[in-house]
Amino acid sequence: MIRTMTLAASLVALALAAATACAQTTPMPAAAGSAPMGSMRMQRLHGTQYVKGMHRMPATVTSADPATGLVKVDSLGMALVVHFPPSSMKDLKPGDKITLHLGYTQP
Repeated sequence: MIRTMTLAASLVALALAAATACAQTTPMPAAAGSAPMGSMRMQRLHGTQYVKGMHRMPATVTSADPATGLVKVDSLGMALVVHFPPSSMKDLKPGDKITLHLGYTQP
């Protein structure tokens, strides 16, 4: 009797774990005008928030300020200003071709 109950409880726990894993692998829809991020899945943050709109955009650096971390780029016909930690962008210079990986969360 105890073995049967233990086996049943183990099967239920395994089924719940598999269902949870499958539910978290839903692919993201592609954003218009940009490339979807291949096989990337929605990234879970802070337990309940999900990164939305994940996509990548090709860009050309027009200016980079290593003191502030601000990088100006042209991407898909738009002038954008993006911020990075200064240490991570210190080698960027005008004319460099980069790819921006973008997404957002809501509270």
